[in-house]
Amino acid sequence: MANLRYIRPNRLRQKALACNTPVSWIWAIIILTLSWFVPALGIGVVIWVLIKRANHHGQAERYLKGAQGEELALGSGTPGKGSLATLPDGYTVFNQVIAPLNNSTCELDYIVVGLNGVFAIEIKHHRGLITGNENDLYWQSHKTARNGHNTYATRARNPVAQVKRALFGLKQYLDEHDAATWIQGIVVYTHPDCALNTGDTSVPVLRLEQLADYIQNFKPQHSPRRLRE
Repeated sequence: MANLRYIRPNRLRQKALACNTPVSWIWAIIILTLSWFVPALGIGVVIWVLIKRANHHGQAERYLKGAQGEELALGSGTPGKGSLATLPDGYTVFNQVIAPLNNSTCELDYIVVGLNGVFAIEIKHHRGLITGNENDLYWQSHKTARNGHNTYATRARNPVAQVKRALFGLKQYLDEHDAATWIQGIVVYTHPDCALNTGDTSVPVLRLEQLADYIQNFKPQHSPRRLRE
């Protein structure tokens, strides 16, 4: 089994919990108390609270979906087919890795280190038919509405561009520290109800069940050098 001892608590799940804290209601009580002396404030306060709670709920849902995708990819609980936990001995998994990028930073969902290279993995948890190509700014998820008849589409940033940007930062960092090795980017869609129509891309776009096999069978174009301990 892969070495998972470097896995940290999922930050997206922590953010989702933080969104559900009752801070806005505490402020609402304070302001409503003050509005007792200025009644006209009452309606404004109620509207403010409702907007804040709606925004917090939407944010919490997005964070939870992201956390679910990352946990499925890792194989938390009972590891599913393709999850990183099913990799054999010899692979080490890191999560939420911050890599420098020019004067800023970028985050990689997972880094897997093995004898056949280093793998930088971007996780997406979208359902529906995923369409897009390497040069698109956004990719689309085409979904069926809950009534089972209507369809609609949502869009998200091109994940191939995201992982390529992160790869550049990571490669630059390793080169500067004399630890250059082969790094392969991967985009993984973890939702069980998704299909991919993304054409040929320089970074492979996979469903979760393909991930572990892809990593184990990967042959780098150049012999990877072992990273320094």
